[in-house]
Amino acid sequence: MDEAHNLVDRASSMYSAEIVKEDFLELKKLTAQYGGRMARHIGSCNRELLTMKKEIPEEGYRVLSSIAPLHLKLLSLHEAIQLFLEEHRQIPERKEVLNFYFNLTSFLNIAEMMDENYVVYDEIRDDGRFVVRLYCVKPAVNIRNCLDKGLATVFFSATILPVRYYMEMLSDCPEDRAIYIPSPFSAENRKIMIANDVTTRYTNRNEAMYRNIYSYIERVISARLGNYMVFFPSYAMLEKVHVLTEELPESLGVEVIAQEQYMTESDRESFLRAFEEKDNVLALCIMGGIFSEGIDLTGDRLIGAIIVGPGLPQVCTERKLMMDYFDSRTAADEKEAASDRNGFRYAYQYPGINKVFQAAGRVIRTETDQGIILLIDERFATRRYTELFPVEWNDSVICNMQNVDGILEQFWDYKSKEI
Repeated sequence: MDEAHNLVDRASSMYSAEIVKEDFLELKKLTAQYGGRMARHIGSCNRELLTMKKEIPEEGYRVLSSIAPLHLKLLSLHEAIQLFLEEHRQIPERKEVLNFYFNLTSFLNIAEMMDENYVVYDEIRDDGRFVVRLYCVKPAVNIRNCLDKGLATVFFSATILPVRYYMEMLSDCPEDRAIYIPSPFSAENRKIMIANDVTTRYTNRNEAMYRNIYSYIERVISARLGNYMVFFPSYAMLEKVHVLTEELPESLGVEVIAQEQYMTESDRESFLRAFEEKDNVLALCIMGGIFSEGIDLTGDRLIGAIIVGPGLPQVCTERKLMMDYFDSRTAADEKEAASDRNGFRYAYQYPGINKVFQAAGRVIRTETDQGIILLIDERFATRRYTELFPVEWNDSVICNMQNVDGILEQFWDYKSKEI
């Protein structure tokens, strides 16, 4: 299985399921004219969901120890929908009823396979919808049940780090083994720098921070003209820095392009074509997005990646629940900071650093590629992050506004003389 680093989130999503209260109301309105047994069971389920919704605390969600009353009513509704579909084969609403039926079937199937690796919760979402979700926090057992149908499986990825995290999330077999294969590319062909005089923490985001990020971008480009990608943790930050790039000196001849939300396939192809057809392209992209993995820009088509921040996922209900789940399963000292516990690492740090590795991996794609990788955030210089770096990154250097120009000049001069 290639690109196995993506399997944790994909498997978790595949083995999770949810029902939405508003869908029951929609189905009831859609089929009201037919009345009958199904309508009664829809009403019964909706009343149960309404009772649950009224019990939601101020936080907007709660963990449930059981959904037994709801589960029984959903089973009855499932049977009623089956009979309804058998009796009404030509009605115009059949497609919508089928879609509801398939989603309900998935929910009930997942409910049957739930174990200690699941968290069940209900939530009122930002759009007002009330949801009951069966969340697969750790998909290892479910994945194993699939893998047992074969003789053996090899998971591989250039960024399946830290290995222990992926082994725990993808496998529950203690006999499994991991192999680390050193990079075949020469470390002399790239320079990894860590800018430790900038923080991108959410609480520290301000105009001064955005301008510092822009200053690093300008210095990197000025050191050697060429095609670069800058990876941001969010569209909001990308847009802030995008405005500042209008100050780039015209003498540099840089063309700035920016990733947009909801790009079509044609938009994506046009975006990447710029790297093939032009020489001084500065692309502003989203970390973990469509341009941060799975693309090959070899030679001088890309000579640098600037990565802004450690890629921590946005705070949401499921990230909170994942953090609580893994914190509860470790014997962490109560005096430890929350960010030192497994919960924070599993829910935020490890998924984030993988995005960083993927983005950095865009630069060196062949044995002759050359380029720089600049990590902008003081956290990258701390042990909490350096201990996660690939072995090949042990030659990374700390930089700041005072010495970054010299480091860049020295690297590019060295490579020019080598050529």
